[in-house]
Amino acid sequence: MPTDDCEVYIGANETCFGNSLDMCLSWTNIVLAIFIANAIQMIFEASLLFALEVTYTPTPLEKL
Repeated sequence: MPTDDCEVYIGANETCFGNSLDMCLSWTNIVLAIFIANAIQMIFEASLLFALEVTYTPTPLEKL
């Protein structure tokens, strides 16, 4: 029925917060997201470093 409250699925490795335990976090997902973000950032910074080394040409003032 549309007026009935629905069940909220909470996984085994989730921690819930709040007065009604309505905000749940999975620490596994948080750690996985951090590792994925760090890997993407490392690839991006390596590509910037590679682009700088390939396209860098010193100006006459920098050769002094």
